[in-house]
Amino acid sequence: MCNGPITHSGSCRNAAVEGPSVSPYDDRADHYDAFMSEIDDPRVRPALYAMLAGDVAGLRLAIEDDPEIVKIPWGENTLLEWATQPPHGISGTVVEVLIAGGSPLNRALNLAGCWDLDEMCSKLLAAGANPATRASADITPLESAAMHGSTNSAEVLVSHGLHRPSLWLAAATGQLAQVEAWVTAEGRLTEEAGPYRPNLADVGHPNGAAKSDDPVEIIGEALVFAGANGRVDVVDYLLDCG
Repeated sequence: MCNGPITHSGSCRNAAVEGPSVSPYDDRADHYDAFMSEIDDPRVRPALYAMLAGDVAGLRLAIEDDPEIVKIPWGENTLLEWATQPPHGISGTVVEVLIAGGSPLNRALNLAGCWDLDEMCSKLLAAGANPATRASADITPLESAAMHGSTNSAEVLVSHGLHRPSLWLAAATGQLAQVEAWVTAEGRLTEEAGPYRPNLADVGHPNGAAKSDDPVEIIGEALVFAGANGRVDVVDYLLDCG
């Protein structure tokens, strides 16, 4: 699941961790200090500090000293998965170091899709992340991006396919030709809605009403997600269909 911003309390300035004296993220120092105070495992603190501070050399050294550190969840996330969380700004070079160090990729891709981190999505896919994986909330990275209105990451992810082709997902990602094939100009469905209907409870919202097979509901669902993701051509087509 793509969670909201992390909130913590405390300070890491008293921690016995060596790191750069000036961080490129000094404007967010309070957040990072508070976050570091929550992670009291001395094994991860040097790598985590280096990641948050943008200390590429320090991060490489920490991983060389303890290669397994990139694979272990700390507070439910690996280091690479933490790099997807707000406030965003972890450098691409830091992400590359975490990837090269052997970090698990698939859940990080789902989270990057959710948070609209298109450059990170590109790096993870190039490194071998599986765009069809359902590593978080049993939804694909593209489905997560579409349900969050994360259009930049969706543009990267959709180039690798829909994976669970569904009308709402085609509409949300601007696949006009597929929508036209799915819904006739008279507003009739040419096939079923697809294997997965969007459930916002999967991404942290309250449960909604049960889905039905009513074509009006299915097409309306596609229209809503097309609009939420700014897919004007798809919105215009579906409205013209009546």
